[in-house]
Amino acid sequence: MNEIVKPGIILFAICIIASFCLGLVNQITKTPIETQRQETKLSTQKELLPEATEFEEIQFTSENSVSEIYKAMNSGETVGYIFFAKPRGYGDVIEVAVALSSKGNILDIRIVNQNETPGLGTNVTNPSFLEQYKISSGPFVVTKMDSSNQNEITAITSATISSEAVTLGVNDILETFKSVY
Repeated sequence: MNEIVKPGIILFAICIIASFCLGLVNQITKTPIETQRQETKLSTQKELLPEATEFEEIQFTSENSVSEIYKAMNSGETVGYIFFAKPRGYGDVIEVAVALSSKGNILDIRIVNQNETPGLGTNVTNPSFLEQYKISSGPFVVTKMDSSNQNEITAITSATISSEAVTLGVNDILETFKSVY
């Protein structure tokens, strides 16, 4: 009996110590990670709308993948809006940021964060893929074939789910813009 209890107690103690260490590391790194996220968000906003000098967060309720809205301003005048959406991709959530004009036209688009398959899904960050969204005002549909239709987005080969996720995020942003403004 002692042969079973002693290893069990040792394993239990190791688990307690490991859990404590993980909790401690989480507490220590929580603030720096959040600070880095906020800095990344601000730099993305400045890249998307460089003429903006300040960004005001807009409070709203969302029933889709849109997570945040910011009004971009310069000298008190609105120069556009920045929307963040988090649609589910193949590997994880893909964080999409889109700059819209005051009229709702897509000015620029960035993938802020993604954990898609390297060499396949990660290609959603390529400018050649993202440029497709600037041609039209949506809504967009994903196609596997090259298309001359402005509202059709050519999917990345072998990464249709990732392409559809980005498209869903952009469509959700356009829909939210229309409902909020």
